[in-house]
Amino acid sequence: MRTTRSRLTLVAVGLVVALAATGCSSDDENVQQGESASAPSGSLCGSIPGEGPGSLGAMSTVTATEAIAQSQLLTTLNSASAGAEVASTLEGEGPYTVFAPSNAAFGQIPAGELDSLLADPEQVDELLSSHVVEGEESLDALAEAGSVTSLSGEKLMIDDGEDELTINGAKVVCGPIQVNNATIYIVDQVSWRA
Repeated sequence: MRTTRSRLTLVAVGLVVALAATGCSSDDENVQQGESASAPSGSLCGSIPGEGPGSLGAMSTVTATEAIAQSQLLTTLNSASAGAEVASTLEGEGPYTVFAPSNAAFGQIPAGELDSLLADPEQVDELLSSHVVEGEESLDALAEAGSVTSLSGEKLMIDDGEDELTINGAKVVCGPIQVNNATIYIVDQVSWRA
């Protein structure tokens, strides 16, 4: 529910303010650098390192393509996007919203099907383009919109149900993650694959 999400956001903002008031260690500074209006939340957010490559602070200063390359949660996506046209797009000025399938999401695709997909650059680019939207979309904006259109022209349905946001049935397991030119939401399925 939006009320619960709003409370969680208020609690997260309150914690950041409390940490700032008590004096920040280097870990606290990294968290603050990666903060946006909504602090990232979700079951995979605890796997993001507190500092160094792949941390919220490190990802906040790089493009979406570089942030994906840094994240240990997105290594399959990074491998899949190597050389894809959409990866070049995500190096651009943006802003973009990226629904990034986690390693576990790709792991749900049968091995033979995944190998076949990754061997076809055109199909990979179409798949990845269906996970990117022009413009930066906050949690509230996504929930209010009800749908967004991907770079591939596909309409993605947004559902803001019981304490979780889904995109075409894929749950947001960590987000929003603010990077230099985009907002990234890590999702638990590659549910709209070709």
